[in-house]
Amino acid sequence: MDKQKANLIRIVSILFCMAVLNILISCSSETSKSDGLIGIYYSEPDLTSIKGISVLMSMDQLWDDSVDYEGGTSGEWEGYIVAPVSGRIDFYISANRLVKLKINGTDSLSVEEEDSEKRLTVQMERGKTYPIQIVFYNPGSHKDTGWFNIEWGWEGSQHSPIPLSHLYYTEKESGRLDFLRYSEGESIDKSQCIYTKGENVITYYEPGRFAAWPANGGIWSWGDEILVAFTLAYHKENKYHHAINRHKSVVIGLARSLDGGENWILEDTTSLNNGSTGSKRNMDKIDFSGDGFALRNTNDIFYYSDDKGKQW
Repeated sequence: MDKQKANLIRIVSILFCMAVLNILISCSSETSKSDGLIGIYYSEPDLTSIKGISVLMSMDQLWDDSVDYEGGTSGEWEGYIVAPVSGRIDFYISANRLVKLKINGTDSLSVEEEDSEKRLTVQMERGKTYPIQIVFYNPGSHKDTGWFNIEWGWEGSQHSPIPLSHLYYTEKESGRLDFLRYSEGESIDKSQCIYTKGENVITYYEPGRFAAWPANGGIWSWGDEILVAFTLAYHKENKYHHAINRHKSVVIGLARSLDGGENWILEDTTSLNNGSTGSKRNMDKIDFSGDGFALRNTNDIFYYSDDKGKQW
């Protein structure tokens, strides 16, 4: 009798532990879910040049330079979608750029014509989750606008936005992007690096302004006299791109140092931003050997100066 009682207690204990384990696994599974679809945002329109990890929190996307996503870019995302009802679910897709939708690995549709709407029908079961993938190509300039919208509907209902509560990704999808999160700097043999002494000085700073890209602007030197050109604009926070406000003035800035770069003065750039004040000349009439000669090229236009960049 005592042996039977001990066996019964053992069985109850095992069942209890299994129940607790199932609860823990269930809780762990729930906590690993995150809202939205996760993927990669690219700075080129052909899924190249990675900008960073991106999470889509809505299937209604408008990309222009007023938001983090802008023109001349692309992105791809994955995750899961939870079926709202059982039966045939219609997905309505519209876009002005190429967007690709794939659900459950097999059902797919592409849309790339503005003002056109296509429909993808998928057989689903209420409450069941299905893998979903979205790819968006947004070619053009930074200021060009791209958009796509994906809604759903079923028998007896109008098509409507897909709620965020029906979209999620897990640690599995997130883990695929770990290579973008962690630097391998510690594994670099720094003894192989060449170090040089240098000093950082401020060439230009003004609150609320954006100043950058001297490598694109140009730099010239005549002994201790140095002239540097850069982009001068207004500041705007941006998660993925340069913190520049392209809706405000964007001009060429010039700064000059007369003491080898210790101190800098911002100069007038009217002749560079509004076109040369001098007459146009043939290249064979320009004195390239002059002491004050400087040459600059941008957008297939050559600007030159023979007075150390005071006039172009």
